[in-house]
Amino acid sequence: MTKAMIRLRKAQLSDIPLLVSLEAEYARDQRNIVLQENPRLRPYLARRAGTAPHIARWLRKCIRSRNTIVFIAEDQGRTVGFSVASIVTNPPIRKLRQVGNIDVLFVKRAYRGRKVSSMMMKASLEWFRKRKIRHVGLEVMAANRPASSIYRKWGLYDFFVVMRMEI
Repeated sequence: MTKAMIRLRKAQLSDIPLLVSLEAEYARDQRNIVLQENPRLRPYLARRAGTAPHIARWLRKCIRSRNTIVFIAEDQGRTVGFSVASIVTNPPIRKLRQVGNIDVLFVKRAYRGRKVSSMMMKASLEWFRKRKIRHVGLEVMAANRPASSIYRKWGLYDFFVVMRMEI
């Protein structure tokens, strides 16, 4: 399980069932990490039953879009993670017309610490550069400290904070 064995490939429509399964694992994993840090977020992380068809439609749209790239990370044919990166058009009040967004970046627990996320991020940034996108961002839950730590290491910084409360 060394870095040299990991390869990235662009997702195909035939990968949608695999990606739906990975997205569910991503959501469960993120929920567990975040709830350990802040249990008050439970209502915001609850998912409705039957979300798989919605996720499949979203992924199909992503794979077909010229403004989105979906990467799958594999180790000798075994899927170990995936990422989704997209170009977003800002409202006309913003000076920056388009920005890049990392929508999802997920690596299975057994492969963390092996630079798989760095490989996917690097590939996404190269994809953005080829499209003349110079500003890239992402959203991360404040309670997801492991992810925030990695993103800061890569040079990302806080830009916008969303705060919540129950009334």
